[in-house]
Amino acid sequence: MKMATMSLLTVLVCSCHETVDRPLPGTSAGDSRGRPEELRAIISSYLHAGIDVVRGPLTVKEVQNELTEDAKRASTGGRRVIPGGPEWEELKAKLKRGDQLYFYKTDRQSWQELRGREGYVAIGGNEVIDDFLTRMN
Repeated sequence: MKMATMSLLTVLVCSCHETVDRPLPGTSAGDSRGRPEELRAIISSYLHAGIDVVRGPLTVKEVQNELTEDAKRASTGGRRVIPGGPEWEELKAKLKRGDQLYFYKTDRQSWQELRGREGYVAIGGNEVIDDFLTRMN
């Protein structure tokens, strides 16, 4: 009989607010740490919208790389991606040891109703600490 393995990840935040992912021995970092439905519910409650996509946990460096790539691709569509901008710096400053960053995208209905959002959230325990919006309509 095969046993399912759960990915466990320790996130360390230094004084410069950079995170370092360190999988625990015998585990590997995985998407949403095996709790995608719980994360969807946490983020949905915070944003008051359904959530289609949750991806992470991500390091600060990974998010910054994604923001830089997104800024290069963005030319239209109401994007307001500012890598290293004040909102991103404020979110990073709020991070504490054990907090996690996730990418999210609200559901199709929210986009059809012109209230769709996409971005990153910082989660501590089971609570959203703050979010960084990268796209909305």
